[in-house]
Amino acid sequence: MAGNAKVVLTDYVWDSLDVENEALGGLAEIVALQTKTAAEFLPEAEDCDAILNTYAGPITAEAMGRMPKCKIIARYGIGVDTIDLKAATEAGIIVTNNPTYCIQEVAEHAMALLLACARWKLNWQNSPIRWRTPTPMMKRWRNMARWKNASIIWVAIPMRRASRWC
Repeated sequence: MAGNAKVVLTDYVWDSLDVENEALGGLAEIVALQTKTAAEFLPEAEDCDAILNTYAGPITAEAMGRMPKCKIIARYGIGVDTIDLKAATEAGIIVTNNPTYCIQEVAEHAMALLLACARWKLNWQNSPIRWRTPTPMMKRWRNMARWKNASIIWVAIPMRRASRWC
C-alpha cells in the first residue's frame, strides 16, 4: 500500500493509469476496477477515501451511505447527472467534474453533423433501418440545418471551441 488513503477508480476507457499513478502514487493506494454499476464497485469502495468515476453509476444516496470515509467523488466527464448531488452535500462529500472533457471532439462532431444535414450528405443507406425516402425526422433535421440561426444556437458551445480551428 502506497499510503493511508484509498482511491477507487470505478471504471476507465484508456490504456494506462500512468497519470493517476504519478499524481497519487505516493499518497494513496489506487484500486482500479472495470465496473458499470455502483453495486459492482461498492464492495471495494466501502472503505475508500475518494472515488474516481468515468461512467459507472448512478452513485446514489444509498451508495454514499455505504462509503462513510469518502470525502470526494471526482468525475472524469463533464456532467454530474449520475451523482446524487444533494446526498453528497448532506454527506459532506465534494463532487468535482472535468468541464472541458472532449470539447474538441464534440465540436468536430457537431460541425460534421451540421454540414451533413445542410448538404443532405447523411448516409441513410447504411442505417440499421433502410429508408427509400426521407422520413419526417430527416426532413426536420435538414430544415433545422438550413435555418442557420437555430443551427448556430444548437451547437453554440462546441462551436466556440471549433472556431479555433476553422
